[in-house]
Amino acid sequence: MKTPFLALVLALSALVLSTASCRSNAGGGPETTRVVYAATNLRASPGRGATWEVVSTNFIEAPKLIPVGTRLELGPARRGRMTMTDESGTAYTLVFVERHHMMSLDAWLDRQFSDTPVELPADLTQAERDAIAAGRGEVGISRPALFLAIGYPPATKSPNLEARDLTYQTAKFPTRRFEFDADGRVSAITP
Repeated sequence: MKTPFLALVLALSALVLSTASCRSNAGGGPETTRVVYAATNLRASPGRGATWEVVSTNFIEAPKLIPVGTRLELGPARRGRMTMTDESGTAYTLVFVERHHMMSLDAWLDRQFSDTPVELPADLTQAERDAIAAGRGEVGISRPALFLAIGYPPATKSPNLEARDLTYQTAKFPTRRFEFDADGRVSAITP
């Protein structure tokens, strides 16, 4: 027969082990990596050390393009930061800036990544496919093609994704505005 003290120690040990194996942390998610696919093009800037940094604010002129459909291993979130690694072994730090999005980290991740491989829609024009491949927003492309090409603007700049114009961050402070015509195509781009 076990003593009450020994039973308590065994129960606490089991609790600690079960908590450690499925622990969540600030910013969400289990302590495991998961395979995801980029649902839009992403941009990365040189980070600290040997990693690149992808900021959720979406700096559309960051130098490194991560193409839509790229297979990535996404690590657990810690204080709004996550690790990502692509198939070539390139390491990234994903930085989620909550105040820029008006949505939770989980909702933002669901919009930016897919759990299944991503293919471009069949109805895209060749000009839209070229803009997406280059990671550029261009006059004449549709709103969905713009999102595939350069991602989504921060909600602090453009809270309504169906608005007549959308404002993106090009870097920390400069912006670029994309205006749409009645058919939902980019009609003008202003710095």
